[in-house]
Amino acid sequence: MKFKKILTLLTFFSFSALSFAGDYIVGQYRNVRSMGMGGTNVTTALDEAALIYNPALLKILKKHKLLIPGFADFANSNSKDLYNDFNDFLDDLDKVNGDQNTLYLLQAYIDGTTLSTVDINGDGIVNDSDIVNANKRKIPNEYLQMQMSTFAGFITEGFGFGVFGTFRSNQIGLTGNKVNPSVKVNADGTLEIPVGLAFKIFDKINLGASVRYIQSAKVKKELYYTDISDLTQDGLSTEGELSILGAEKAQGIGVNLGAVVELNKLNIGIGLQDPFTKLQTSKYVLKNGSTTEYEEQDLEKKSLPTILSVGISNKPYNDEGKKNKLFWAVEMQNLLSKDLNDDGHDDTNLYKKLHLGAEYTVFESRLFDLSLRGGLNQGYPTLGTSISLAFLEVEYAYFTEELGSHLGMNKNEVHSLALNARF
Repeated sequence: MKFKKILTLLTFFSFSALSFAGDYIVGQYRNVRSMGMGGTNVTTALDEAALIYNPALLKILKKHKLLIPGFADFANSNSKDLYNDFNDFLDDLDKVNGDQNTLYLLQAYIDGTTLSTVDINGDGIVNDSDIVNANKRKIPNEYLQMQMSTFAGFITEGFGFGVFGTFRSNQIGLTGNKVNPSVKVNADGTLEIPVGLAFKIFDKINLGASVRYIQSAKVKKELYYTDISDLTQDGLSTEGELSILGAEKAQGIGVNLGAVVELNKLNIGIGLQDPFTKLQTSKYVLKNGSTTEYEEQDLEKKSLPTILSVGISNKPYNDEGKKNKLFWAVEMQNLLSKDLNDDGHDDTNLYKKLHLGAEYTVFESRLFDLSLRGGLNQGYPTLGTSISLAFLEVEYAYFTEELGSHLGMNKNEVHSLALNARF
């Protein structure tokens, strides 16, 4: 199977609920509304995101929502150019046979040179079909970083259920130098099926919990030319491809807890994600005594990181049940300083925990809504908007996230777009 098909396989492997199932980091659902509002969610998730971030917010909801699969795409600012570069690289990889020719191909894309003097496809002659990197793409240490999310389900006051799917490319790209080039693959996908309940006590305190089935798959490996050559060989089984990729899958049951305390004009929210969650991990390995057959082998149980977040906001609705013109929130997230982006460093920096956001409702009616959003996400500004026409909703957000251990180390600018159908 050629490499482009292998990447497609990885995406399917990540999402498939029927075939595959320290802290174990998985890609977590996030929606465009939250990111437009500075990444706030423990007080502002008045939609399906409440099932993940603070189930107590289900009790704050004023009307029910049925969501037919909505889709959101989060891509860094140079993703379009990188996608074209990688598409050329993968097309050229389809021409390659053998370890040495795979090395030549990687070197051409590291140097940004066209290679046309090598019998790349092994037919005994050098011709036009042997030309690789015709556009002189030069992509060393450039990584495709993106996330795709989808959700379908139903939420109403005090109750909600749904299906979340998330595929995340943390790093996919060429790295190293001409002597020792490689392809770095760091990607994961997660399927979550939560059911949440919320109730009120003492008139002012809302409590909530959600229980969800989690199935995740991840690949975090540096592939050298010999690995890539092995992946593209004819006759290799799906299990063999996943074994060479080092793909690891995990599944289990997770619990999220939350509370919202309603004061006179303010709400205080507390979210506790995965305080008890452990996932059973497994991977594919060669069967004893075989060089071609693979079997699934259970590994250890791993805990998801426990995420504690708190926030304060004004009331989202007025006495008539309509949205307040201005809805704002200030939150401190990940107070236990867990490594949430899987970079090997605990997120202890104060700025990475701080999130501020606001939403201004320009117009609200039964058929048409227009909202503007803004905020600060980990010290970086965010912008967003939402337009609803009848049951269709289009959302956009621009934000920057910090991928390093402290502010300014490795910022990633992201544009996100979502299309939803809410009833």
